[in-house]
Amino acid sequence: MSFGDGGGRVTSLGLGRYGLPELETTGVPRDLLTAWGEVTVAAAQSVFTTWMADLYGTTPLPATIALPDEIPLSLDAPLSIDVVGRV
Repeated sequence: MSFGDGGGRVTSLGLGRYGLPELETTGVPRDLLTAWGEVTVAAAQSVFTTWMADLYGTTPLPATIALPDEIPLSLDAPLSIDVVGRV
């Protein structure tokens, strides 16, 4: 998490180790950084869990997940989790 003039930035860490894109949100209000970090971790965990289920389930290798460029979410101010480092 980091905070600058344009608001906070929250980025997942670790998905890239498995060839998956990292998730990033920019423009997060300062008072929501910690909570939004938890949302980002939950979203990243969901992506990883889905990928692992496909990898070790009935899906033939290589397993893939289709992700949109943005996953829109809203609070009082519109925020979205961007998919960065697409593979």
